[in-house]
Amino acid sequence: MVPWDVLLAFVATVCGFMLIPGPAMLYVATVGVERGRSAGVAAAGGLALGSLVLATAAAVGLTAVLAASETLFLLFKVCGVAYLVYLGVRRLMTPMAAISADRGSAKGSANEPEASAGIGVLREVGRGTLVSLSNPKDALFFFAFLPQFVTGAHGSAQLQMFLLGCVFALVALLFDGCYGLLGSQLRRLFVKRPRVWESQRWVSGAAYLLMAAVAAFSSNRTRTA
Repeated sequence: MVPWDVLLAFVATVCGFMLIPGPAMLYVATVGVERGRSAGVAAAGGLALGSLVLATAAAVGLTAVLAASETLFLLFKVCGVAYLVYLGVRRLMTPMAAISADRGSAKGSANEPEASAGIGVLREVGRGTLVSLSNPKDALFFFAFLPQFVTGAHGSAQLQMFLLGCVFALVALLFDGCYGLLGSQLRRLFVKRPRVWESQRWVSGAAYLLMAAVAAFSSNRTRTA
């Protein structure tokens, strides 16, 4: 088990990380603006699920393979960048008629048009998970970060890393969920302003492409940090 003093230090450190603007915050806020409250929170859940998967991979040693292999890291990165570029280009290419229809639906419901449906929520969870798993830098982060809070005198290192990963995912869900809710509040403001609403697809598309650029320039040379 993880000692309480170590666990509290870990939670405080993770909270500090979550307060720093980054791709995760940008992603869930963008989803909240695009598709509303349920979608933003579901996207946060997907990111948390992806973080848990990556932390588990680090605990069992799979991430070490990624950190040691330039070829595997490059393949991982190309797939992730391609997915983010796809999301960005798809948003930029959204027909104006669809954007206008979305605005009309949002005005009528005062919230989100489709994400309240169970299938919409599951879709956003899946997308959030893919976004999280598509960034190899996140995988290397867990590989470098979690062992710093593992103490050899308190049982299995793998179990401790897994438990810390669960705590990380929970804290991430709380913070990212708040950012998703913030994005949905911005949606309420944007929908009242036609020009702002029509231009938000450019902002959303640019946000996805920015995340793709960040992932593209990531490197596994920081694996020992």
